[in-house]
Amino acid sequence: MNSTHHPAGRRKLISTSGLILTLLLLFLPFVGVSCESGLGSVNAEISGWDMVVGGEPSVSTTGLFSMSIPSDLDIDTVPVQSLMVLTVVAILSAILFGGIFRTAFGRALGAGGASGLATLLVIINQIRVTDDMIEGIARDMDGTSGLAADWVGSRVGFWLVLGVLLLTTAYHFTGAAASRRAGGSRAGGQVIRPDGPYSPP
Repeated sequence: MNSTHHPAGRRKLISTSGLILTLLLLFLPFVGVSCESGLGSVNAEISGWDMVVGGEPSVSTTGLFSMSIPSDLDIDTVPVQSLMVLTVVAILSAILFGGIFRTAFGRALGAGGASGLATLLVIINQIRVTDDMIEGIARDMDGTSGLAADWVGSRVGFWLVLGVLLLTTAYHFTGAAASRRAGGSRAGGQVIRPDGPYSPP
């Protein structure tokens, strides 16, 4: 029988696909800065992978801002964010744990714990990066933090990754609970003797 038709094989395929999807979704924008005025508009977006490898943000401009971007919105490169690097490590660990443990319970618990850690790390990283950007822009604008907060916000990539990680974590822990119950049911149908378990007559 094909392993993908077995419940354990389907669970492994689904969970691995979900975790790989999160790595692909890191290419989408996570945080952005948008500024509009009568002179035009500036929109700078930073992807998840930009924060992992220290890439350059994607910047689009209109109007007079096409010729010159305001200095407080000019972001040349994105510093490597250690929490985002750890997020990727946690996702890769979840994929690894989903295959190396011998029991279904161990695989589900290990992968669920790693994906749960990735969820926590990506949330903390998003809060920290957003706050740092607001503080940086406010500092360049002589302390106008309220306006800076209106310009900075989370983008679709963050919300999609967060949603997939939450679903994957819940999926793994649900599978761990189901495996634990199934193991208990099998043990309940056997009588344990010194020479080994056997089914009651």
